[in-house]
Amino acid sequence: MHVPERKFVLWDDGEGYFSCTTEENTAAGLINALKSPVQTKNTNVFLSDFAITQRQLLDAIERIQRVKYQVEALDSEKLVREKQEAVRQGNHAATYALIETGFVTGRFGSHFEAEEVEIMNEKLGLPKHSLDKVVTGALKSLRAL
Repeated sequence: MHVPERKFVLWDDGEGYFSCTTEENTAAGLINALKSPVQTKNTNVFLSDFAITQRQLLDAIERIQRVKYQVEALDSEKLVREKQEAVRQGNHAATYALIETGFVTGRFGSHFEAEEVEIMNEKLGLPKHSLDKVVTGALKSLRAL
C-alpha cells in the first residue's frame, strides 16, 4: 500500500487471510511473555489482534479516508517463481518479497486463526484492537487523515 500516492497492490484477488498484531501488542506480548515464563517456556507465542484480507484492509482505508485508491494486482505464483530464481542467482534481498508474499496471501502459516495454534493475546493480558481503530491510527500517523 502506498498511502501518499493512494495506490494499493493486491496479491492475487486480495482475499487471503492473514493475522495482524499491533506494534503495541507485540511489545507488550513480549514483555508479558517474559514475565510469565511458566506459561510461555519452550513454546511459540502467537499473537493476533485480528485476521483480515488485503481487500478488507483496502476497504477500511478507503472508507476511513473517504477516497478511492488505484489498485494493482500481482500474480503471486509468478512473483514467487521470479523471486526464488533471483535467490538462486545470489540475490538474497529477494527473500523479503517471498516473505511478504507468503504473509499477505495468507499462505505458509500467516493466518494463525486457521492454524492449530494457541493465540495468546488474552492469556498475556493484551488489549483488544479493531481494524478500524488500527487503520485510523496509522492514517493519522501518516498525516493522511
